[in-house]
Amino acid sequence: MDNQKRTFGVEIEFIATADRETRCDYCGEPPDENDDCHEDCGRQDWSSRQSECDDEIRSRIARTLREKTGLEVHHQSWNTRTQDYWKLIYDGSVNGSEGANCELISPPLKGDEGLLEVGIMSEALNSIPRIKIDKSCGLHVHHDAREISAKAMGKLVQFYSTYEGIIDSFMPMSRRSNKASYCASLKNFLGFQNNKDLVHSYAMKMTEMIEQRRIEDGPIYNKRVPWPQKDTGRGIEKRMKKRNKMNSIWDSSERYCKINLASFWKHGTLEFRHHSGTVEHEKILNWIELTSGMVDFVCDGRTMKGFSFNALYGDGSTFNDFNHKPTFGKLLHACNASDSVAQFYKERREKFRTEYGTYVKGCTHPERSYE
Repeated sequence: MDNQKRTFGVEIEFIATADRETRCDYCGEPPDENDDCHEDCGRQDWSSRQSECDDEIRSRIARTLREKTGLEVHHQSWNTRTQDYWKLIYDGSVNGSEGANCELISPPLKGDEGLLEVGIMSEALNSIPRIKIDKSCGLHVHHDAREISAKAMGKLVQFYSTYEGIIDSFMPMSRRSNKASYCASLKNFLGFQNNKDLVHSYAMKMTEMIEQRRIEDGPIYNKRVPWPQKDTGRGIEKRMKKRNKMNSIWDSSERYCKINLASFWKHGTLEFRHHSGTVEHEKILNWIELTSGMVDFVCDGRTMKGFSFNALYGDGSTFNDFNHKPTFGKLLHACNASDSVAQFYKERREKFRTEYGTYVKGCTHPERSYE
């Protein structure tokens, strides 16, 4: 992993199924050895139900993960607080019809040591029986954005919207284009389509709002504290008005994009939501490294032939990202992908090409014929 200093975190969504047993819907009792209900009932309105409640399942999994990894893991009720330990919570976006809907969230991690910890945890999770992944599950990766400039964030919007179709090509069909409710297409959701002026306009607007918040919040912004503890009454009201104004381009659902920009306001991070659900350590670690490379690319001032971010700087130069033809090789080059990361995604693309018959099926803007 190139960047050893910037923190990251993961959110792993999954379903934990449980043993199911048959009981009568009328009296709640199981059938006897002759498959009859007891004599005081006689209704025999049988249905299958879980033998454990969802909270019991999550608590058991957290305990198992502690034992297997030696890491601190706690089952908690739903919350959005960043902790210094792993937490397992309920997730309402995950299909819970077959078991407990779960989300395992890491503490802030860093560098190769952080990757090692994620690998240990994901292998332990993968070894637990009755863990299931379906299309409602996702893998989310956060990267610390507190030291990232507003201009770099604008560049990331442009870069990801241009390369979204390439990234689609090594994702399953359920995560391509605009097919997933909780990871909408960045281009489609923000109304870009092929209109480069809208891409530019959005990136500029976001850049201006982030810079304004930095100025208004000063040291409070840098500490990622929403408002000081000493604020009461009018102070809190004033800050909430500012915060709501900053969030005006994101409504309550707009965080469900392939890149969740609203995460910046709440956690000081950029959240990548594009990846399908998985508990396989190889998939998780490669996605962390690739997305970290994207953040490095927009922060380091690196350039690509035919791809210009200059319009963000107001110097009058031509905005020409749609004159740039995105390819798989250019994406890997921009992200400074290691040989192992490059090989992993090459194999993933070939797997899906074989399965779907073409690289571009279901991808964002397949008319570009992504190479």
